[in-house]
Amino acid sequence: ILVRTRVRNSGSNPIRADWRLRANEGQFQIIDLSVEGISMALMLRKEFASVLRQKGGINGLIQILKQRTA
Repeated sequence: ILVRTRVRNSGSNPIRADWRLRANEGQFQIIDLSVEGISMALMLRKEFASVLRQKGGINGLIQILKQRTA
């Protein structure tokens, strides 16, 4: 399911935000958010691929993710 919204902030133009949802065991979960046409899932995928290349594999990626959540 695609839900299209506009986020308004006083003093600025509205920002388009599209939410992608998927049904999972009778509940909907957000699987992606696109802001002004930029997909968060795509951005993370590219970032993870870069970390995998630079840090030498999955262990480097796990280390980075642990640091972010600490």
